[in-house]
Amino acid sequence: MIEVTTSAPLALSEPNDEICALIYVLEGRLQFSVGEMSEVLEEGDCAYIESNMALAWSTAGKQSCRILAVRPGAAPA
Repeated sequence: MIEVTTSAPLALSEPNDEICALIYVLEGRLQFSVGEMSEVLEEGDCAYIESNMALAWSTAGKQSCRILAVRPGAAPA
């Protein structure tokens, strides 16, 4: 579980880093940006993200946002 505050955007990944995650918005509104695309998720919304582009998220408004992010574990060796 991650709490995103209104103070500054949070970088989830850097360019060329592979990211795969399922994000569920528990409280508030989440804005996430990938490249030139920007989306706002409302409370109760979820999204599946699989990308190697830089990804950042922030709150969409004046209230903090709480999300549940599920990422796959490392592959067994």
